[in-house]
Amino acid sequence: MPFINTSGAGVLIIDAEVARAWTGFFVRADADDDNVDLQTDDGVGWRIHDLFDFRNPVTDYDRLCAWHQEATTAVLINELNGRAFASISDGADSFGWWPAAGVFTANTSAEPAQDVVARAEFRRVGVIDVPSGRIWLMNPCLHGAEPEPNDDRLLIEVEAGRYAVEVSAHEENALLLRLTRERDG
Repeated sequence: MPFINTSGAGVLIIDAEVARAWTGFFVRADADDDNVDLQTDDGVGWRIHDLFDFRNPVTDYDRLCAWHQEATTAVLINELNGRAFASISDGADSFGWWPAAGVFTANTSAEPAQDVVARAEFRRVGVIDVPSGRIWLMNPCLHGAEPEPNDDRLLIEVEAGRYAVEVSAHEENALLLRLTRERDG
C-alpha cells in the first residue's frame, strides 16, 4: 500500500514515537464510559469528537485545522512535545510515499515519473524531527497511539535525524513533498 486515503482530512508526516501524543479528533472518555470509540495500550478510553469547531478548538485535529486556516498554506511545520512534524492540508483525498522517487504526493495515487521529480523546483518549508527513524504518514483525525498501519496510516522507515521538508507543485492541483536529511541530524 504506497498511499493512504484521508477523505480530505489532510495528512501528518510525524515521527512514530512523537505521534503517540497526538490525539487526533478524540477526547478522553469519562472513566465510567464503557462504550468508548478507542482504547489505547495504557487503558485510557477515547471518544470521537467530530463537532469540528475551529474557532473554539477542542481536539488536536481542530487546532491543526485552525492553524492551516490562519496560515492559508497547505504545508506547515508544527510542534508536539518539543518535536517538529509536518502537516499537509490541501483538500487532497490521497497521499502517497514513493520510495523509488524519494517523494510524497498529495492529490494523486499515482507515482510521479522520475523525470518529473528531477525537474521539480522544491522550496524549503522547514525542518522536522525523526528521532525514532520511523515516520507515520497518517490521517490527522487518528489517535497517534494506534500502533498498526492500515488504510489511514503508513509506516515509513528512515534514518533517525532531522529532515528538511521541501515542496513543489507538479501537474495540475498536485503536490510533491520530499524530506532531505540534515547533515547535522
